[in-house]
Amino acid sequence: MPSQRWRRRFGHWLAKAFLARFRLPRDAVRWALRRHATKLALITPDRSLTYAQLQQRVMRLAGALQAAGIQPGDRVLCQLPDSAALIELRLAALEIGAVLMTMHAHADSEQVWKAITRVGPGLVVAGEHMPLARLALPEGIIRIATGGPYERWVEEAEPLTERTRFEPEATAALGMTSGTTGTPKLLAATHRSLMTSLQLLIRHLDLEAATHDIGVAMSAIPLSGAGGGMLLPSLLSGASLVIPRSYETQDLVNAIETHGVERLFLTPSQISDVLDLSADDLERLQSLRQIIYGTEIMHLPHLIEAIQLFGPILQQGYGSAEVLPPVTLLSPTAHRLAMVKGDWHALHSVGAAVPEVSVSVRGANGRSLPSGQVGKVWVTSPTRFSDHWQTGPGQGQGHEPSAGGTMSEPLYMGDLGYKDAMGRLHIMGREADVIVVDDGARLYPRELEDHMLSHRAIKEVVVTQGADRRGPVLVVAASLRRKHKVKLADEALAASLRDHLQTLKGLPPWPVDVRLVEKLPRSPLGKLLRKDVRQIALTAPNEAAESGGLRLAS
Repeated sequence: MPSQRWRRRFGHWLAKAFLARFRLPRDAVRWALRRHATKLALITPDRSLTYAQLQQRVMRLAGALQAAGIQPGDRVLCQLPDSAALIELRLAALEIGAVLMTMHAHADSEQVWKAITRVGPGLVVAGEHMPLARLALPEGIIRIATGGPYERWVEEAEPLTERTRFEPEATAALGMTSGTTGTPKLLAATHRSLMTSLQLLIRHLDLEAATHDIGVAMSAIPLSGAGGGMLLPSLLSGASLVIPRSYETQDLVNAIETHGVERLFLTPSQISDVLDLSADDLERLQSLRQIIYGTEIMHLPHLIEAIQLFGPILQQGYGSAEVLPPVTLLSPTAHRLAMVKGDWHALHSVGAAVPEVSVSVRGANGRSLPSGQVGKVWVTSPTRFSDHWQTGPGQGQGHEPSAGGTMSEPLYMGDLGYKDAMGRLHIMGREADVIVVDDGARLYPRELEDHMLSHRAIKEVVVTQGADRRGPVLVVAASLRRKHKVKLADEALAASLRDHLQTLKGLPPWPVDVRLVEKLPRSPLGKLLRKDVRQIALTAPNEAAESGGLRLAS
């Protein structure tokens, strides 16, 4: 009998060989749906679908879209809860070359209307209770509501039988940046960039770290955000993708235990939730074999604690809404070696760039900086999105990406960071987060927050700059771990945290205002909303810095 490792290697080689032949993501999806026909593809709170059943529904939905007049390049807008319908629509759009834009379920009517006017969809698919289901639409746009109407639409359609023709350079999807640091931008990805992303992910998979085949995967991040990146890799690997009842921590724990989830994708903020679970709940996570984290900075104390808790099964990569993964990778093997050697600087990084991608750190003059110097992070990647979407003359007309962002051009990622002597990238944060001291010195909140998280009472923290009537102050906004939450109004704890921060060298001689909160603000995609904390720090009245006392924030 061939060994498990040999079979894993052969399957990996087979996937690479087939992927290299495919020009379009739909070709890879068709191959996966046929190859894994008898396996479970999707597990949702309401239904489960095998790969064969998913294929049947996708081809019927593709036929329904064509019958509604949707042609290659036409836009389809959806606002759906994470569900089988969302997966089906994504795959059907890839099948016929429709340009799909997915609005998050939490997007309000104003955001949805702006998307309609900017994108000009020919058809919209809306969840029953979503704003998109209630808005009055411009004439000519077809609306399908989920539930009975959607099911009848799919079941009554004639399955697609012929391949629709379109080029790999055609636009496949539109997306919005998260808006955690400013106004969201509309981005466009091509079928080629989606296919290239899949090929690079398979090519750079860390085989040695895998203990066995991953059969069940789940994203703790909504599929309308970064979690959507789990879909195609899961299908290609033949895994079952679990969609949880909600993204609340307890529902995630329940889903992991019930379905034996082995691969989990989550944000660093969500890792802080996991680390704060009770011992009983942690026991329910024994099925996990791979933990992928990303979308924001991972603080070193939390990462070390997570590796100690779960073992060297963590991995991460760096990227953004503008660039599909992989950009840089820090593999499970790299995590394990760093722990063995006590190389905390390696764990502080997001890894080195994959060979097909170029990452540089540049100064204000645009020139590359030597290792160790912080500057702007620039990326050149074959998987980048166009950074502009230019609306056409009217709805249903061929809106295309403008020439503003080509794949051969470097893209400023909006982050500050540095490269170390080993070529690994270290992300220090965004320009808006930098604390500028009177003498021109710059403090990066990541350094302050890593230090604060070494205090075991703190679950999550943001350190930013505020002001009172005497001048600048350092504002420490922190939530507490479960066993310390009873101390939210404990001035002795606030004083302890203030003293702890001041043990860090290089701090300005500013007062420190500690604000203990029930929880820090997060986006619907599970990321800290640092701009909200900054706004509170800048506008809220602050007597605490002068009195030395504690100010509670809600």
